[in-house]
Amino acid sequence: MALKIISLGLGFFINVILARLLGVKDFGAYALSLSWAGLLGVPAVMGLDAFLIRKISIYHTQREWSLIRGALIWANKISWVSSFSLVGLAILGILISRNQMEPAVFETFCIAMFLIPLTTSARIRQAILQGLNKIILGQMPEQIIFPILFIALSSSIWLFSAESFSPQTVMCLRLSAMGITLVFGVFLLRKVLAENVKSVTPEFKITEWFKIAIPMFWMSGANVINSYCDSIMLGAFRGSAEVGLYTVATSGAFLVSLILAGVNISLSPIVAALYSKNNMKKLQEVVDKSARWVFLSGWVVGILVMIFGYWFLLVFGIEFIQAKSALNILVIGNIFMSCMGTVAVVLLMTGKERIAMKGFGAGAALNIVLNALFIPQWGMEGAALATATSITVCYMFLTWVAYRELKIQTLPFLRFSK
Repeated sequence: MALKIISLGLGFFINVILARLLGVKDFGAYALSLSWAGLLGVPAVMGLDAFLIRKISIYHTQREWSLIRGALIWANKISWVSSFSLVGLAILGILISRNQMEPAVFETFCIAMFLIPLTTSARIRQAILQGLNKIILGQMPEQIIFPILFIALSSSIWLFSAESFSPQTVMCLRLSAMGITLVFGVFLLRKVLAENVKSVTPEFKITEWFKIAIPMFWMSGANVINSYCDSIMLGAFRGSAEVGLYTVATSGAFLVSLILAGVNISLSPIVAALYSKNNMKKLQEVVDKSARWVFLSGWVVGILVMIFGYWFLLVFGIEFIQAKSALNILVIGNIFMSCMGTVAVVLLMTGKERIAMKGFGAGAALNIVLNALFIPQWGMEGAALATATSITVCYMFLTWVAYRELKIQTLPFLRFSK
């Protein structure tokens, strides 16, 4: 949780500085390109991150060292092939539609695409360490080292060559910082892996692994569509300037789900291990405690953000206060998600990924439809409303499914009443 809070503070500082130095339009070009890189990163990782958390946690509990090594080798090969293939396809696609784009957006987008293999490798490494219950080591490079490097590189360029500070330059700096962070992360992984894993002959269960990874891929894809399609569709309908405003609003709304993000990272390997032992009573206790923390923090932080939202947006610049309504709508959606947010991890780590996939898929489809209907009429407020509505509907369905399939209650107030 401390890592998440520090990372959030660093990320907030980065966004404030970039928004002020680049201005609404250029910051929007940067944010839009980053959204595309995040969206395309889903098919690149192919659900292997969630797969690795679950299977490595189980293999580690059962001391299946050969299967751990086999899963690592298999996942890394698949992710590198898929990520570089997507980079090529994305750049080819953007070259075809180049004449319809602003030059700054086109150039920034091309640079951002090379983030895909780096972020894919980072997510694979994080998942491995998370499955081994080395959560802090898994998160530290991207949560702490990367933002510090990015700030240092950006500050150097701005101090010595302020006239060249552009979204293209900033994206290049992000790419450089990510590359350095990846090298450090790989070094940490090699240090942590047990000698039993390094020396044993790898064992592969590729058919079984694909059956698990594919539903997780669709589920992760639907989840990320919910995260990025609003910004991407807003850029298509309204242009990069409004994306810049909306990105700041989403950063404020993320404060509501901060505790949820930290809890879910810690909860994943615990749920997988308890379920593999069929210890459902202990699993319910763990879910109860997690849900209560998330529930209380979500409401408290959400109310504070809504009260002080004007001043929060003013930090980014006077022009960003236009995003106040969008911020409030997103905060309300995230408050509802915080009441039910642990359910996604529970389903994913207990072998119910196919059912969860249907819920997230329906939510993503609803999000796209609502964005297409609302954005032309209401702009960023419409995007916020579409996202908040689809998230709420999706998580309500998943909460019902978790109780039906597992008899696990993930709504905290139901347990309070007993």
